Amino acid sequence: MVCDCDDGAAFAVAKYAKYNNDATIDGSASVNINGGRIRVAKNVFMTDGTFLAGEYVEVGNGSSVFRVYGNSIRVLDAEIRDGQFPIDTPIETPFCVAPSFTCGSQNILVGTGETSGPLAPGIYGRLSILNGGTLTLAPGNFTFCDIKMGRDARLEAQGMVVMQITNNLRVGTGSFFGPTPAMGYPPIGAYVLGHLVRTSQGATVVAAIVAPNAKMTFGRDAGFNGCFCAAQAKSDKHISLTCVE
Repeated sequence: MVCDCDDGAAFAVAKYAKYNNDATIDGSASVNINGGRIRVAKNVFMTDGTFLAGEYVEVGNGSSVFRVYGNSIRVLDAEIRDGQFPIDTPIETPFCVAPSFTCGSQNILVGTGETSGPLAPGIYGRLSILNGGTLTLAPGNFTFCDIKMGRDARLEAQGMVVMQITNNLRVGTGSFFGPTPAMGYPPIGAYVLGHLVRTSQGATVVAAIVAPNAKMTFGRDAGFNGCFCAAQAKSDKHISLTCVE
């Protein structure tokens, strides 16, 4: 699972995307079906070389984006630095495909303030990391039924990790989900079959996520480093999206 930061849309959804006020987006963002809508709200900044794409595109007041592809483009008091261009077909077909898989029955619970791991690769049940807990993962492939992290929790991959999640992924307020920092490991790869992938307020996710049925949501001041595809995306204010290969 590799993020394509140069040629494709790093943050791609099927139906509808809205990135709220004061977001910083260092990567291209698209809506990939006919009739799809994408909107950036006030004071959103997208870096050079990136684009917004969809049949219906709106750029809000005070925003500055590099390039826009769309058939219906609404620009308020905003700046498009490299121009706007028509688009006649979806950006990418087929779009956002995940494999089939089944989780197990062995639940993993990391208690409040506890540190656990490294957990060996395998097929597990639900994973819960309570407030302040930390779980490390050994390199390899993991299958979980559901992942839920509390406040200020950490899930750290100690190498290349690919996850298969049959339900939802929820990263709690102020929590961290990704490779062990400063070690040079790649983003966690995650296939999510459920209907929600949540990066809560002030949380940081470093991952490449394929979630064809899910709504990606981002709380205030959330940071997402990597890439994703999903059914929908919606954010609160002051988020940061950065494409990491």
